[in-house]
Amino acid sequence: MNNMTPRARDKYKLIKQIKLSFNKLKEPIKTSADFYRIGKMLGKGAFGRVNLAIHKLCNQLVAVKSINKQFLSEDENSKKKMM
Repeated sequence: MNNMTPRARDKYKLIKQIKLSFNKLKEPIKTSADFYRIGKMLGKGAFGRVNLAIHKLCNQLVAVKSINKQFLSEDENSKKKMM
């Protein structure tokens, strides 16, 4: 594992976590920010920003929305606007 590139090492760790989860819980782990390599910012709005990202395992481009935590604690109407 020492002779692997940093990206290959990340991919190996994710695959290992997924296999362990399937062996113990018989279900996949929840997707987190660790599964993505975050790239440039695509846009910025009132609630947060949107970044271009790539999924580390399947190399698929996705958009990741980052939301400020202060808006999550407010009423249900603002939550509906964000999602």
